[in-house]
Amino acid sequence: CHVAYEAAGFPSERVVGMAGILDTARYRSFVAEELNVSVQDVHAYVLGGHGDTMVPLASYTTVAGIPIQELLPADRIEATIDRTRKGGAEIVGLLKTGSAFYAPSAAVAEMVDAIILLAMVGLILWEIVLRTFFDSSTHMMDELVGYGIGAMSFLALGYSLEHDALIRMNLLLSRLRDDGRARWAVEIICCLLALVATGLAIWYFGSNASRDFARGYTSGTLADVPLWIPKGLILLGLAVFWLQMVVYLVSVATGRRSLRSDRAVEFGFE
Repeated sequence: CHVAYEAAGFPSERVVGMAGILDTARYRSFVAEELNVSVQDVHAYVLGGHGDTMVPLASYTTVAGIPIQELLPADRIEATIDRTRKGGAEIVGLLKTGSAFYAPSAAVAEMVDAIILLAMVGLILWEIVLRTFFDSSTHMMDELVGYGIGAMSFLALGYSLEHDALIRMNLLLSRLRDDGRARWAVEIICCLLALVATGLAIWYFGSNASRDFARGYTSGTLADVPLWIPKGLILLGLAVFWLQMVVYLVSVATGRRSLRSDRAVEFGFE
């Protein structure tokens, strides 16, 4: 953080450090690996410096709400904490060359996500206060927040598919739960149809964003946002989703991905 401050020449309030996010991500991963559970179920905090002085808080570590002390013996908890302190060196040793960039990149993404969400909530609250108590408005916050929510929704599609977070309507698949081959075939067909539909959406938004950029179209409002920016973000989200769908299709076709009905939130006759 200090190096970034010196190199960039920015005021100190414009330089943000990772604090414990990086080490917390590693700690959660090691706990999840130790218990063979999803890292999403692990909640933990790491304080202190980045190295031997860090303090993973075992007393505040839970797995699906259960304190870690009820799941692991004291020696395994201490071993996991020690592994967290030496996590960077372990990863570098596995990579052979370079540095441990996986956790830092994930930490940066999480921080950017938190900052954007906080900014959007703040803008919404500010607009509500202005309209409710001062009979006034910024005349642009609702537009900017709308663009932000739309972009984030599309940019999250690929991640949501990978982590089985998309809500699925399995009215047909639920009737084929005992017929593995038919269920597999239906899943393949649905994936192909989704790829075609997403491809058409990519073509539509791509051509629109290209036209808006070439002609300099803007929203025509007080914010005067170039329309290619929100459309470009939607296009990027669709492209990532299409690529993730290809990966999903290949994994299903080759049998590397399970088709159990509990892999997603399903509405049907289960």
